[in-house]
Amino acid sequence: MTAAPILWALLLARSAPAQTRYDLNATALEQHVRFLADPAQEGRLTLYPGEHKAAEYIAKKFREAGLQEGPNPGFLHEYDITINV
Repeated sequence: MTAAPILWALLLARSAPAQTRYDLNATALEQHVRFLADPAQEGRLTLYPGEHKAAEYIAKKFREAGLQEGPNPGFLHEYDITINV
């Protein structure tokens, strides 16, 4: 997973509904990248606690930006994964 999709989504948040204003400037963008790239997120690997922390952070930022959820409630969705050991 790269940061590009996350950053693109945060940039799209600028087109949030008129009643909500979410300013994204270079400083804010750098803070998002620093948080998501921090070693505390453990590389955001699937099934690691860092993945959950990063996902919760992004969902929180989506809510703050006024983005609307899709057809399923919430921004976080469960999925099946197969891991070869």
